[in-house]
Amino acid sequence: MLAWGLLLGASLTGQLVWLDHDYLLKESGLSWYLVLPVFLVAWLIMLGAMMFPVILPILGNSFPDTLCLRMLWKRQAGFLVGYSASWTLFACIALVGDFGVHQLVERWWWLYTHSWLILVSLLLLAGLYQLSTWKRRFLSGCCRFQELQGHSLRAGLSYGYVCVASCWPLMLLLFATGMQQLLVMGLFTVLMLCERELQQRHLVCLVSGGVLLALAVGLGIYLGIYNALASV
Repeated sequence: MLAWGLLLGASLTGQLVWLDHDYLLKESGLSWYLVLPVFLVAWLIMLGAMMFPVILPILGNSFPDTLCLRMLWKRQAGFLVGYSASWTLFACIALVGDFGVHQLVERWWWLYTHSWLILVSLLLLAGLYQLSTWKRRFLSGCCRFQELQGHSLRAGLSYGYVCVASCWPLMLLLFATGMQQLLVMGLFTVLMLCERELQQRHLVCLVSGGVLLALAVGLGIYLGIYNALASV
């Protein structure tokens, strides 16, 4: 709730722009060594808002009941650090990749005039991945809650890896839109909760994948026609 409160407050005060990596890279005036920490702080706030509801059952049910309160908190903190580290690595890779895409767009005139294809491609990727066997396999790993007896940091890293593998195209799509759309964040959070908590999770993946593919096709047709008419 705290993370969502921070995001809502940032939205109401016009500060949500600091979540936008494009703004940080191009318009903020910050140097690279400041862009990265600012981006990572914003990313972790967003991660807390979206992912904490998803991993809450693990924090409450996957540690031995015999632990004292202090040790339980220590184990939970270690798990959260490991889990966040996996997603932070993904964020760093996405940021570097986004910078590379921007450099390519600036140097390739055709892609510059057809930059809308990037968003359409990400929608297609996310939709196809939702329907893939990889999605089903990694989602099954996310849904297996086992009592965490070993090193909590290592367990957090391992579980974070499985979760990244399960929904990285969705988060990449959110990343590409600038991470300023609270409605999209909320919808993706609900989607990931449904994938993990509902018995018909594979049906959820099927429906969401179909919706994403339909959006990709519809948006591609609309933008293709619009740009063709605009260039006449």
